Amino acid sequence: MDPFAEIWDQHLLPHMRQRGFSPDFLRLDPALTPLPADISMGSCPNDDKSSDMPEKLLMISAEFVWSVDPEAKNIQRLVDYLEYKAPLPGTGAHLSHFTTTSEIVPIQVLFHRHHERKEQLAALIQHSPREFLDILKAAGDNYDTQSVQLFDCLYCLQLIIDEYLPATIRQVETALPETTSDADRVWRELVEGGLPTIFVTMVGYVSILSTIPYLVKVIRALVTWCSRKPIKMSQARAATMRSITSLLEMFWEAIWTRRKLLLGSSTPMYLVYYIEDIEQIDEGDARVFLSLLVHDYGLISNSSYAEQPSRDAYMALCRVMVFLWLNPAIEKSEPQPETWTTILGIVSLFAGGKYAGLTLDDLKTFVERDILPEYGAKLFLTNLSHAMRAPSAHSKDRTRGEDVRDMLFAIDTMAVRAECKPYFVSSGLLQAIREVFDDPLLRTLSSDRQWLVYRDAIEILDGIIALAPTGKAAQALLRGHNVFGLISQSISVYGDTRESHADSVLVNIICAYIAVAGGSQARGGHEEFLSAMTLALRAHWYPIIRDSSTTVEYDAQGAPTGKVVRTIEHWIALGKLLGLEIAQEKESYERRAIQMCAWNGCQYHAKKPPTPTRACAGCGEVRYCSRPYQKSDWKGGHSTRCKRIKENAHNKTREAWS
Repeated sequence: MDPFAEIWDQHLLPHMRQRGFSPDFLRLDPALTPLPADISMGSCPNDDKSSDMPEKLLMISAEFVWSVDPEAKNIQRLVDYLEYKAPLPGTGAHLSHFTTTSEIVPIQVLFHRHHERKEQLAALIQHSPREFLDILKAAGDNYDTQSVQLFDCLYCLQLIIDEYLPATIRQVETALPETTSDADRVWRELVEGGLPTIFVTMVGYVSILSTIPYLVKVIRALVTWCSRKPIKMSQARAATMRSITSLLEMFWEAIWTRRKLLLGSSTPMYLVYYIEDIEQIDEGDARVFLSLLVHDYGLISNSSYAEQPSRDAYMALCRVMVFLWLNPAIEKSEPQPETWTTILGIVSLFAGGKYAGLTLDDLKTFVERDILPEYGAKLFLTNLSHAMRAPSAHSKDRTRGEDVRDMLFAIDTMAVRAECKPYFVSSGLLQAIREVFDDPLLRTLSSDRQWLVYRDAIEILDGIIALAPTGKAAQALLRGHNVFGLISQSISVYGDTRESHADSVLVNIICAYIAVAGGSQARGGHEEFLSAMTLALRAHWYPIIRDSSTTVEYDAQGAPTGKVVRTIEHWIALGKLLGLEIAQEKESYERRAIQMCAWNGCQYHAKKPPTPTRACAGCGEVRYCSRPYQKSDWKGGHSTRCKRIKENAHNKTREAWS
């Protein structure tokens, strides 16, 4: 049982009797609605940091905390706050009354009447949305008079939106056209009846943390309404959309101005009346609600039916999202799929929003002017690397490969720049990119889809090398991240593709290392670096030359042709520049293959094991010291190579470059 389920009977009422509340005020009538059983603990959103015990304070709404004190003026504060200042149609005739000889209205009656009025308000929004809007406007205009009515109106709007939003989204990129459903009808009447204009006056409520989810839900539903194909276009609809775009600009300006509200902080606990209304909103909840808007902005930026928000509104959204993502004062847990959604949502506004009016150049400028000066390159790259390792949030309409490619695109566009050069290694970004090649989910994809992912990753590595050819990143790629193994793996997958793909990315990165090696040799003084490069290359140089022979054809003159020929010719040139010769490496490879374990993660990959190795039953060429390492190598790419070796042996294919 919830420890707070009977808090009124067992805890709060005895406490109130002890505090001196009159029996009439505490009198209960079994015929009326029981005192709320769902009262629970919640964080007070106000600035009140009182050290009072929770039972001394009762949170009635996001803005109102009532001190449990028997003073007459204090009780009157509660009475006044629970009264609706804007009268409802037919108020009074059907509301319950409590017969008593005293003038004191019991607390049960106060809450019972409030409950009835709230139910009446919820019914009103369904059958007469425009009358509800009149109540909402009046409650907003009378906000200074302190009444729960405004928050009850927001709660009723939330109920409508909870029915409206789930039925509108078909997939990531599009929203369904408008329908004649009750949910669509009610929301359409609310919007066209003036809800956006009324909400302009409520943007200032973002200073109250617990109102942010209410406001965000309304904004989300308004943005979605703009994105959908309407049943009928009209001048009135166009004017309504313009008022919505104005509201969006004001909303993001208000959020940005009060962004410190979203930082983590400790808040005292209080008893909360009607917990589903308050929702115990804290800073983390507010941040989650705000992040949902990234998706909705993606919808509107691709809708031809919508009046587009201004560039400033889009940029303000991006600033707030980056603040939530990067601010070091916000406590971070392990990256979640929502991290992908936020980052990719931001990038998509610049790269994929057809009507947003933003470009990739704008994104690069945004990184240069808003991200790096504010948060620093190291923090930015560190959080990118964490995001890269987070589980993706791909839907059934997308593959893991598409999600990884999107994240690689984000990294390539935002992070491969000179300002980030000192932190590629220390931030963990290089390691995160390197781990893409070990992703088991990617290996379940076709060779063509795998290649697209590897191509994008190799392109980033090539860009990093270009920024610092012999620097820490280049050396880390050689020694710690097995860059030549990644290139070799990519060549292998590229050779197995069925569609027509360009090999320029592979040729470019090999040429980059040719230039690095040649330049280092010419300048002198880089012997250690060149030695490390040669050692790193040797392990992968001849095997991929040999394996690629199966994909090669020959012209009339006997010259090799095929998709991998140009890449392998550059690969051979790199090896020869570093002193490698095919005949010698072939002999060394074959001798090593007989003795060593083929799994490159094994300690016996580079030295002779204490017991004889066993050959792969498939190809008979590679050998392993144990079955677990054989399984690891199979998942690591030998499954593809094994097939190629068998075909080579069956067809007696000659080695094209021997």
